[in-house]
Amino acid sequence: MSTNPDRGSGRLGCIIMLLILAVTIFLSIKAGPVYLAKINFQDDLNSITSKAGVYNWTERKISREVLTAAESYGFAVTPDGIRVTRRNLYQQAPRIEVNVTFSKSVDFAGYIHEFRFKAKSTGLVGSL
Repeated sequence: MSTNPDRGSGRLGCIIMLLILAVTIFLSIKAGPVYLAKINFQDDLNSITSKAGVYNWTERKISREVLTAAESYGFAVTPDGIRVTRRNLYQQAPRIEVNVTFSKSVDFAGYIHEFRFKAKSTGLVGSL
């Protein structure tokens, strides 16, 4: 009777792969919505910047709109995390630029990770 030294190694490899797959799925379920919300927030930021340029909003109004949009996605933004800059460079159309630093905390089964993001949006100033 001969013994096979490789016996069981296939099962161990399968268990390790299943464990890696389970961890990957868990992380995707937890982190995926955060990145989806970030993309949607960036779209809202672009819309806010465009409206701000067309309607000549003040920096205070822009900040309020950005804070409202961030809160709707569950992002934390401090008022000093929003920077609004107006530019009127030589021989270029006037522009408005909005920079936002925001974050969101996610609990990964006892470990809390804070995702930090920066977003930038630029729009033209003036009516259409």
